[in-house]
Amino acid sequence: MTNERIYFDDWDKTACLDTYIPDCGGDMRPALIAVPGGSYAEVCDDREGEPIALEFLGRGMCAFVLHYHTGNREEAPASAPLLDLSRAVVHVRHNAEKYGVDPHKIYLAGFSAGGHLAGSLATMHNDPALLSELGIKKGENRPDGVILSYPVVSAMCPTHEPSFECLLGKHFSDITEEEREKWSLELHVDGDTPPMFLWHTAEDMVVPPDGTLRLCLACRHAGITCETTIYPHGAHGIALADSRTSLGDKKWLIPHVTTWVDRAEEFLRSL
Repeated sequence: MTNERIYFDDWDKTACLDTYIPDCGGDMRPALIAVPGGSYAEVCDDREGEPIALEFLGRGMCAFVLHYHTGNREEAPASAPLLDLSRAVVHVRHNAEKYGVDPHKIYLAGFSAGGHLAGSLATMHNDPALLSELGIKKGENRPDGVILSYPVVSAMCPTHEPSFECLLGKHFSDITEEEREKWSLELHVDGDTPPMFLWHTAEDMVVPPDGTLRLCLACRHAGITCETTIYPHGAHGIALADSRTSLGDKKWLIPHVTTWVDRAEEFLRSL
């Protein structure tokens, strides 16, 4: 396996992409970029990074983990994480031959606030301001499918106010209606949104599954391929739901929920 860290800018050691590339050759493989959660706060959750990459690496994919800008919005604006993820997709697509990646099978797996970030790129990849900032053409940063795990979705019917407060750098009551609309995923699903695999747990008290259901309905109304599973049990941040990511905490150890990985893989391969 080739494991290296790619920095998007030499002068910025915050945003980077870790690679997990199998040594064996063969056919061009799908790529999966893991996007950890963490409420857009100071750090990303490591349990939703490398363990996810290694799981999908073992399933025959080239895997990556994005470390994106979080925290202080005076240093990094609200658009910074979205720019980071866009650059990650562009990097993998432009280096597809080097990595042995099929450039038409680049997928995202986002968790919690990372699910919001992955969903933001899925629904806003063709935003003219984003394309102009990156200096790329439409489609270069578009993921070919996304897995959203217990995602933060909506600021209109807020499913996790702290994530939007960290993203925008202000108290939720000071966030404008325009800003709330801009960052609510369900309002931006259209015919160019990639297929989505969504999963959540009914017992999630941190980020309730209401937003996931709203996003599922938005996909249905837009004619976007979408599979959604709501597991009855499991706390927020369950990740792989097994001993590799539970850290000895039983609330994150729910064997039934481990099936999300099989379902997600089958969904992506069906595309």
